[in-house]
Amino acid sequence: MRNLNPSFRIDTIINGEISTNTHIISCLTDSTCMVIDPADGKVVSKFIENNNLKLKYIVNTHGHYDHISGNKFLKDKYNGLICIGAEDAEFLTNPALNMSAYVGDEFCSPKCDIILKNNDYLDLGDNRIFVRETPGHTQGSITLSLGNSFFSGDLLFMEGLGRTDLPGGDPVKLVESVRSFWSIVKMESFIYPGHGECGKKLMFENTMREIFLYRF
Repeated sequence: MRNLNPSFRIDTIINGEISTNTHIISCLTDSTCMVIDPADGKVVSKFIENNNLKLKYIVNTHGHYDHISGNKFLKDKYNGLICIGAEDAEFLTNPALNMSAYVGDEFCSPKCDIILKNNDYLDLGDNRIFVRETPGHTQGSITLSLGNSFFSGDLLFMEGLGRTDLPGGDPVKLVESVRSFWSIVKMESFIYPGHGECGKKLMFENTMREIFLYRF
């Protein structure tokens, strides 16, 4: 947990079959929360219950199985609003696109309630979370920002760039998105990726060197 602001807090739960980072933003004034990329709905629900939170939004940074597999459980239990980028909305209900068919699960999430596009925002108490389209890992991948905190999904990780060999991947768009994303991230900003370690911009500099030296 990181207390960055008196009006909200951020917690990260590592859960699911391939250790997805599920980030939970909770508003300290009214106990509402946003769950980003839930993998195991039961694990996330236990955190919500233990902290007396009220789920308002379920946000998927993209539509792959390991980032949406907790949607149904949380939607059924709390009726939170499912939000996803426009180009990935079909992934929610298509096991071939969301990759669950390849692991034998054939998972279908409930349909989204809110389609997210560039420069949209979601309000959580007094806090406003902004949306930035960052395609590349999938066509509809998004990054969320709240103050100096950025939730990047599978755009980049501490050890390198996100994959582009899965449905919707495009290496040229991924590098363009990361370059654009990096231009708005300040040195003191904190980055929350979809897997692996979270950290300040400075901690990701080696990854960025890889990007800026990349040639097609």
